[in-house]
Amino acid sequence: DGGGGDDGRWGDPNLLCVWMPVTDATLDTGCLYMVPRGADKCWGDPAHPDHLRPAEAEPGGGAVLHFPVAAARPLPAAAGSVCAWAGNTIHWGAACRIRDGNGERGSSEERGGGDC
Repeated sequence: DGGGGDDGRWGDPNLLCVWMPVTDATLDTGCLYMVPRGADKCWGDPAHPDHLRPAEAEPGGGAVLHFPVAAARPLPAAAGSVCAWAGNTIHWGAACRIRDGNGERGSSEERGGGDC
């Protein structure tokens, strides 16, 4: 039930995360991704081991994920917008896939590789 009980409540978050992109964050320039709380079986239990460590590195590369990555949703946002979510929401930033036409993200040589 996601920790919400029968009354439909999800509990009270004890931490708020706020993010404000300084450039447009799109699918191509690297936006955030989030797992909706309804898809996160541990959302209501932030101390659950799978929630405290939602991914583990495997020897030789790769990772074991402890959350439904297929349920993740992108969160594109315009520069200067404010995004906020409960701190126990599983989220991560995506890699930039293309260079912004304004050149604001810098070249791959400046950052040591990649396409951005």
